[in-house]
Amino acid sequence: MRRSNTRSNFHTKGVFNNSILGFLIALIAITPSAFAADLSGKKEMASDVIQDIKEMTKETFTDKRNLKIMGVTALGSLILINTEADEDIKDWFDDRGFSSAYGKAGNVLGVSGPILLNLGLYAHGHVKDNDRSTEVARILTTALAVDGISTGAMKIAIGRHRPDDGGSREFDPFTFSNRSFPSGHTSFSFTAATVMAEMYEEKRWVKYTGYTAATLVGIFRIDDESHWASDVLFGAVKGYLIGKTVTKFHKNPRLENVSIIADVRDGDSYVGLGFRF
Repeated sequence: MRRSNTRSNFHTKGVFNNSILGFLIALIAITPSAFAADLSGKKEMASDVIQDIKEMTKETFTDKRNLKIMGVTALGSLILINTEADEDIKDWFDDRGFSSAYGKAGNVLGVSGPILLNLGLYAHGHVKDNDRSTEVARILTTALAVDGISTGAMKIAIGRHRPDDGGSREFDPFTFSNRSFPSGHTSFSFTAATVMAEMYEEKRWVKYTGYTAATLVGIFRIDDESHWASDVLFGAVKGYLIGKTVTKFHKNPRLENVSIIADVRDGDSYVGLGFRF
């Protein structure tokens, strides 16, 4: 038996479902950095993070390997659309009649979860003077902002109708009202899960917990008729690639962070390499 498409006012008109979703997420993601900068007295930290976001956005979407993977994933999404597999998957969830609580959980967990995690890392780093938590929080801030901005731009440009508002092949680009592709909640969750998995790779439970939660968010978004399966597929891969790229870059800084140092003291001289972190 098919479910009704009735949805709560928060779900349809809430702040995370308007036309500036991605940009709002990015703004919220950046806020902890500015807050941490004030607490620590490092006035330039917020501007450094913004510059980092610009660089990481370019790095992510110009990397040939990333583009190939996203291209293959986009092809997979097109297959789901053109074979009507999206419709079949939607019908499968409809026929099962799962509790609406799952959809609400996915809606909240997909955005609030990563943001609260980020705030928690900043708080732990500040209160416990834990440099690792602070560094992971900063990397997570950058990754979430890159994901939020790119997702928002794609949603507006593609203009795909949601499952509760049309068929899987309905698109109205640049209308600002149809923003199903890709799934922002899924992408946001996979970005956070990947950053945590990479930065705490010695703790295997972090990886398993993060990816399990992110996968459930994607499933719940399909069940809630907020997204098609192809939206979730592309969102998951995009989030993973963003998280992977940002953490890889910060763990392996490029040679532009290396400088040659020469010094002369009391008739002695030396040449060495200096590293900026």
